[in-house]
Amino acid sequence: MWLMKWPRLGAVLPPGAAVADLDGLDGLLASLEAAGGVDPLGWPEPEPAPGQSEEEWRAQTARLRAQHDAKVLEIRRLTEAPVALAQVGACFYAQFPGAGAEPLIGRVYLPRASGAVACLLFLHGGGWWMAGGATGFEINDSLCRRLCWELDAVIVNLDYRLAPEHRFPAPLEDVYRVLCWLHEDGERTLEIDPDRIGVMGNSSGGNLAAALALLTRDRGGPPIKAQLLHVPALDLTSSTSMGDDDDARAAAARVRTYYAGRGVDLSLPLLSPGLAPDLSESPPTVMVLAELDPLRDEGHAYAERLAVAGVDVDVFEYRMTHTVATPAVAAQWLQDLVNAAGRRL
Repeated sequence: MWLMKWPRLGAVLPPGAAVADLDGLDGLLASLEAAGGVDPLGWPEPEPAPGQSEEEWRAQTARLRAQHDAKVLEIRRLTEAPVALAQVGACFYAQFPGAGAEPLIGRVYLPRASGAVACLLFLHGGGWWMAGGATGFEINDSLCRRLCWELDAVIVNLDYRLAPEHRFPAPLEDVYRVLCWLHEDGERTLEIDPDRIGVMGNSSGGNLAAALALLTRDRGGPPIKAQLLHVPALDLTSSTSMGDDDDARAAAARVRTYYAGRGVDLSLPLLSPGLAPDLSESPPTVMVLAELDPLRDEGHAYAERLAVAGVDVDVFEYRMTHTVATPAVAAQWLQDLVNAAGRRL
């Protein structure tokens, strides 16, 4: 989740848009507001305050993260329609080598098919600072099961390290290290076809996925078969698409500071992959964008630049916000993504 706020549709509908076909989403957003889905919560500081110890700051950050995660889970339960969970061959937790001293935890979904299969490294959203751990595993469980079932692929939902305790490039280095492990050891341990490993990221996870494609290309690391980006954050320098929404601008600036720190050039390609001067040799890309999303325009700009660089791109856009879609729209974007990803993988 990028922002804990959603626009009222009447204020953001494009000229000539039909209101009738948006009543479902408008009503869903209204019900969230009535249920307290946009109550303001506290935010941690990017670093310890004067006189505050590192231990105290980390404890305060963890406490506030837990509050935000609880709100995310509440919103998820209000908006997600009951669906039958897709059948997978197996689901378990595993340790993966990260870039830090401690191993990373991932939730692994194995398909019912046997033999060498494709693999998708899944990177959750949450503004780089939240929705990890148990929250990320629960929020994305049905999606990962569906991807596993539909694509006959191994899905690794990775719990990478979070900001602000672990700033850029630590989370990116984590996902790069796991990508390397999947190529080196995935065939032996998970029956992965090393030539069919893709990456999928949601929101800030989409930022990590796109940055990972650039990082492994420039390092001569393992190739990525396809990148699947769901409402990705691709330009950390941009806030123009948020219009006059001061709260949205402030929240975006806050999470950027959590991830990048202060005084960092936000136009660096690994922070803003949409601004990378060279996008050649990027993997085939599937993008899902939201019409009522502050990040929509940078998604389209990135897709256009990929196409100019000769990269195959599928772009789908739907009537939804960055975080909320009606059940019908959610089912449609997922099916479209699965169909396109199946061709790419």
